[in-house]
Amino acid sequence: MADSASPDFAAAPRRVLAVDDDPSLLGLIETLLELAGYQVVTAANGRQALAAVEAGAPDFMILDMNMPVMDGFTVLSTLSARGALPPTLVLTARNAAADVRRAKSLGAVDYLAKPFSNKVLLSRVQALVAASRAA
Repeated sequence: MADSASPDFAAAPRRVLAVDDDPSLLGLIETLLELAGYQVVTAANGRQALAAVEAGAPDFMILDMNMPVMDGFTVLSTLSARGALPPTLVLTARNAAADVRRAKSLGAVDYLAKPFSNKVLLSRVQALVAASRAA
């Protein structure tokens, strides 16, 4: 029986863009997702995220809000304005209700506060993938 937290390996691997300015956390996210069967592209700031989306649209994105150069809110609004925003899970230390509302109003699908459980992150990613396939 297949693990419900694993992607459907009969389908093509899903490409995810993970964006965070913390190299150790970005490495953890990359490893978790690769072990779960995803293809992972990483970016350390908002400008790199925009460039990565332009280089090849990911199936979904995991996005931090607090980053140098360009924050996650700006990434969301820029990609939304371009009509290029992939389904996005915000993963951030910012957990105020106003931040959650703002991110969702800019197009984020889900919002997870740091610190987080690896199992919870993977389950949220699986839900994001399932929702994007159903759309």
